[in-house]
Amino acid sequence: MTALSNASCLIVGSSTHNNSYMPGIADLLHYMEGLKPQNIVGGAFGSYGWSGEASKKIHQKLETIGIHLPEEHLKIPFIPKHEQLKKCYNFGQSIAKELINKCSNQH
Repeated sequence: MTALSNASCLIVGSSTHNNSYMPGIADLLHYMEGLKPQNIVGGAFGSYGWSGEASKKIHQKLETIGIHLPEEHLKIPFIPKHEQLKKCYNFGQSIAKELINKCSNQH
C-alpha cells in the first residue's frame, strides 16, 4: 500500500474464482477502498474458464474507489491465443497513453 500512495497507474487482474475475483485481490481492493487513492489511472483484466465475472467486478470496484479507467475491463478465456494477446497489448497501450497524457498535463 505504500507503493500505491506514490503510484500513477494501477492495473489489477484476476482469474475468476467462485463467480468473482481471487481472495487476495479482494483483500487488496478492500484495503484500497479505505485509503481512497487519488489521481490514479487504471484498468481491470482477467481470465476465466466458463463464467468470467472477475474482470467486470474488479472494474466496478476500481470505479467505486475512484480510479480513472480509460478502457472497459478485459477478459480472456483460458490462456490467451495470438488474437487475444493483441487485445491485451492494445489494452495496455491505451492505458499507457492515458497515463502519458495525465502526466504531461500535470507539468
